[in-house]
Amino acid sequence: MKKYILILTIGFTIFYSCKNNKSRYFQNESKIVNEKIKYNLSKIQKKLLLNPEMARPYFEVASFLDTTFDSLLHFVDQGNLKAINDGLINLNESIKSISYFNSEYIKEIIIPNRFKTFKSLDNKKIIRLDLLNLENELVSYLFNRIEADYYKFNKLSVVVVDSSDNIKVGDIYQASIILAAEDTTICPSMIVTDFSQPDSVLNAIRPDNKRTFYLDAIDGKGIYREKINKLGKHGFKGVVQIPNSSGELERFKFYKEFTVTK
Repeated sequence: MKKYILILTIGFTIFYSCKNNKSRYFQNESKIVNEKIKYNLSKIQKKLLLNPEMARPYFEVASFLDTTFDSLLHFVDQGNLKAINDGLINLNESIKSISYFNSEYIKEIIIPNRFKTFKSLDNKKIIRLDLLNLENELVSYLFNRIEADYYKFNKLSVVVVDSSDNIKVGDIYQASIILAAEDTTICPSMIVTDFSQPDSVLNAIRPDNKRTFYLDAIDGKGIYREKINKLGKHGFKGVVQIPNSSGELERFKFYKEFTVTK
């Protein structure tokens, strides 16, 4: 009899241990996925700070997703199966109307693999993980769309570049005509200084307003103006700063000299 009791005790211990390990697994996985979601949401928020005009629509969709999934997870805790299924149906319809999620993505990723009707709430941890994975999929896709759209050009213009700034009678004038692509949604910062200043003054991220100054940029284009009161060589130099898709500043230096003659 003692032998059978011992076997039953061992069997129950193994069963309980396996069940406990499985529970911890889903708990840990949920925590990992939740951290991924928070990270992607923070990156979208960072894009909003860097470029409000471009990133605001994405941020609003991300906020909608975050609120929706918070509600779905709350329904899981309550054990409200109908509210979960209704919420998923409404979510699917909402996603179809959001232009950032194309129809192929919805058809191939969301509906067959992720979107499903839960039949029971026997294991809330599995349902919670499934919902978090779905949210992570959507938020990740949204952030990747921002990355793809970040450096899209929305304006074309023609730029004429002279081959020389000192033309005399009888000289041949030559100019390069360039079709330039611009992004008017991103406003770069431009810092300029007189060409007599050392290049090192351009290493600073912000101008000191003594030797270096900000140049106003309109639609991504800066216009430099200087009143010339004497003959000889003149010039200016500077740096254009623009955030890349990671939020770090890309810096492009430029130099321009010209000669003033009678």
